[in-house]
Amino acid sequence: MAKRALRLACVALSILILRHHGEFQAFTGSVIAQSGSRISLRSVAETGLSQLAAVTTLSIDTGDLAIIKEYAETGLITDATTNPLFVSQAGLSGDPVYVAFVEDAIEYACGKVEGVDERVALAMDKLAVNLGVAISKLVTGYISTEVDPRLSFDKEETLRRARRIIALYEEAGVPRERVLIKLAATWEGIAAMAELEKEVQAVAAAQYGARLISPFPGRVLDWHKRSSGKETWSPREDPGVVAVERMCPLAAIVACCLLEGTSFVGPGSLPMLPKLRKSRALSRTQLTATPSQRVAYAAVVQVQVKEGQEEDFLEASLQNARKSKGEPLNQRFDVLQQRDSPGNFALVEIYRNADGPAGHKETQHYQRWRDDVADMMAVPRTAVQYDTVFPGKATDYHPATLMLERSQGAADVDVTHVVVKVKPGAEKAFKKATRANAMESVKEYGNLRFDVLQSVDDPTDFLLIEVYRTAADAAKHKNTQHYLEWRSTVAFMMAEPREGKKYVTHFPSVPAAWKVAEGVI
Repeated sequence: MAKRALRLACVALSILILRHHGEFQAFTGSVIAQSGSRISLRSVAETGLSQLAAVTTLSIDTGDLAIIKEYAETGLITDATTNPLFVSQAGLSGDPVYVAFVEDAIEYACGKVEGVDERVALAMDKLAVNLGVAISKLVTGYISTEVDPRLSFDKEETLRRARRIIALYEEAGVPRERVLIKLAATWEGIAAMAELEKEVQAVAAAQYGARLISPFPGRVLDWHKRSSGKETWSPREDPGVVAVERMCPLAAIVACCLLEGTSFVGPGSLPMLPKLRKSRALSRTQLTATPSQRVAYAAVVQVQVKEGQEEDFLEASLQNARKSKGEPLNQRFDVLQQRDSPGNFALVEIYRNADGPAGHKETQHYQRWRDDVADMMAVPRTAVQYDTVFPGKATDYHPATLMLERSQGAADVDVTHVVVKVKPGAEKAFKKATRANAMESVKEYGNLRFDVLQSVDDPTDFLLIEVYRTAADAAKHKNTQHYLEWRSTVAFMMAEPREGKKYVTHFPSVPAAWKVAEGVI
């Protein structure tokens, strides 16, 4: 009798969820056309989708296991996401597979907790996990599961339910490393995210970094349809696409590793995905990786200021850095002060492509900085242009946090710039050995970054930017096997002894902002 009552309560809740989502005309998946007719998988895979998969991570947004299996078998889809709408649709579908999920969830809830409300909540979480477990067998990457959106303004209950979902996945044999918990972007949801990141991802307390931002262009489009009465837009003018495109400069500021454009309602929107630079110029049938996906452009500006001008220079440079991070083509803007010579500063600028540095110099904030600091210089500043050896793509310079600054000031991390000059003819061998060392170094627990840059004007000049959580972590690096092998391998290549300079980091000032986003390199 109790199970029957629980089943009816679950059905009632599912209908309520369907009605709620129906008000926003939510689409059931990113591969369903607006008319509801299925798009040819072959045509999508052979045009935009396969080319898109070459330059970004694709997550399928549906609860239909058959569709997920079909797309996963193409090798183009690695992740999948679900939400209460999909779970409710599955539970009410009548399909024997989903009916079994529901019966298992009800049986589980009845055996674990008392009271109808608590049993319904647990049964719905278990049903979502049952669906997620099935999906985990079809895709190789992340499975996203959403906490009940009715808890969007309740931090503690959101945390409790999120922790329970994670535990249910682990109980079913799915490791937490594969699970993404979707929370509402309310203050309470963000606060819950910060705590979960510390628990689930072992991120330090200062690192308020979400694993990804997941906008829903299809939902944005639905809202605009309802509010405007208009039914169709061109791919370039699609309100959902425009909304995500507006997030790209924001992503450069908050530096989220993945900007997942989920819930696109048709393949016409795919080439407009603003994850790709110059997307506005792409046709609906041809999507190619431009140089901006393959090469990052770096510049290191060395400044020596007059004694007593350090604080004024720092304040002007921080204002410039904050605004520079809002430029669409900017990836990094580091403000560093030499530890043993506080009058010396280094500004490290990374851009997506060659247009970035030129565009930066046209901005008002750069020109104001240039004018404000002109009289502070002890000697003319110098700038060296670099190509990136490691990481090799502009998108690899996204840090893994939502925050770039904290009120306490400089970041308590260990930053070293190692200046290397190799013998002419040794450049290729040095790059090979140093790239191998860097790839292993970023795996060290205490490492936050390990960038390898090569001078454009003099290819025998290299700069290694090594960032560790603590000085002790940096010291441990020098005892690793890969470092010792590197040191031995490159010793004969050196034209002169390498030089290391230690820096205080003023921007970014959050340790996580130095860490490259997981899964990028």
